[in-house]
Amino acid sequence: MTTSDATVMEIHRAVTKAVQAPKIKESFKARGLISVDNTPEEIRASIERNIQVYTELMPTLGIKPE
Repeated sequence: MTTSDATVMEIHRAVTKAVQAPKIKESFKARGLISVDNTPEEIRASIERNIQVYTELMPTLGIKPE
């Protein structure tokens, strides 16, 4: 089951708006965090790249999935 594009975009808009709130910005700053306004497509691509990198790296390090 996948989440519809409309739902993904609705969540993206809500999160993007939320992280612009002064309290959230202050909270991020206090923790040394920054918000990055990536699109859902950019986030998906980043996750897919990370999966590929770690899938290739795990056997080299002798890590086996549980």
